[in-house]
Amino acid sequence: MSRIVYQSEKLDGTSVPVSGFILWPYAARSQTDGYAAVANLWQHFLGPYQLALQGYDVVATDYAGLGVAKDTAGEPIMHKYIASGASPSQANDIVHSVKAAQEAFPEISKQFVVVGHSQGGGAAWSVAQREVTRPSPEYLGAIAISPYTSFLNVEGKFGPLMRVAMCRGIASSFPGFDTKEILAPEGEKRVAVMFQSHAGVAGAMALFAEVISSEPIGENMRTSRDMGF
Repeated sequence: MSRIVYQSEKLDGTSVPVSGFILWPYAARSQTDGYAAVANLWQHFLGPYQLALQGYDVVATDYAGLGVAKDTAGEPIMHKYIASGASPSQANDIVHSVKAAQEAFPEISKQFVVVGHSQGGGAAWSVAQREVTRPSPEYLGAIAISPYTSFLNVEGKFGPLMRVAMCRGIASSFPGFDTKEILAPEGEKRVAVMFQSHAGVAGAMALFAEVISSEPIGENMRTSRDMGF
């Protein structure tokens, strides 16, 4: 495995440093059918490792804000978690990771396919959208597995939780957006704890258990309102 740090683009076109890595196959595929696969390591045993075992060079991005913590000015880099469903900024992170890997290691094929699951599936979807206006001749296609392309219409347990998780990412992309418009004070406090503790899915579910509970809350809806929903 090799690690890389490269420059990507935010939604406003400004540069942002991002880290990523390359999984090298033990035995590469032939030059006639070889290409690089770009993957999300969330389901690492289902995707990247299996692709590497099949002989593909696997380039994976950490996404802006998840690897490199601060920019060159020392300011924290906010991870724009699914800032618009299939996030254009994460598509930039993927495409630029491929270019950086190819520049650092010329032996990597110029042709590439994007593969992602869940958040990575949405990012793969967004790469396909990006290719419409900013085509890469070497791009062969995208495989988007279980993608969320928009959380605005998601119902059930996880819709509210995911929308809470998106708040700060949206605010960092669109300065005119105030998280207080949809989060009441208790929701703001819990979001702050979620970020300060670097809570994963399980931690976030515990913090917002009242919101995602499948059981009726009853007449007292204060808890749900406090979360902003």
